[in-house]
Amino acid sequence: HGNLDKMPRECLKIIESKSKVRQSRAKAIVSKVGTSSSTPIISSDVAEHKDMVRALLLDKKNQSPTQTPSTTPAPVKAVESNCVNQALVYQAPIPQTQKVSQLDFESYVKANDAILRNMQSQGQNTQNQYQNIQNQYQNLQSQMATLTEMMSKLVNANTALSSGSGTLP
Repeated sequence: HGNLDKMPRECLKIIESKSKVRQSRAKAIVSKVGTSSSTPIISSDVAEHKDMVRALLLDKKNQSPTQTPSTTPAPVKAVESNCVNQALVYQAPIPQTQKVSQLDFESYVKANDAILRNMQSQGQNTQNQYQNIQNQYQNLQSQMATLTEMMSKLVNANTALSSGSGTLP
């Protein structure tokens, strides 16, 4: 009868232990762990196998002692071998804080300071260019006012000359 004589909890432990993927070359064992409890989360495959074992145990329990033993141990063996061959979903490791040497940190700070100084310099250059454009605009306005005043004086002078003699010079 093999595993059918065992309790459901023991069967579940067997299935879960055979379902874990052990990787060689000093790699970690892959298993899902819930955040709210300390017990492993049962994957859908393990839950399916658990249900199959439970059904087999109920089937055995429902048999009368006079009947011949069931031929169900073979599916249990198949379930066990399937568990071994199935791969679980890869779960990425929890990111670890990286250590940075003092020298690396200082070089990062220096590079950051250089970038900030460059940005400030570019900002100052832009501000200076804006101020120069404003000054040129004011100079053009002043020149325009001067030209307008000169044109006005010229028109007034021509008007005075033409009204006095009746002919243009």
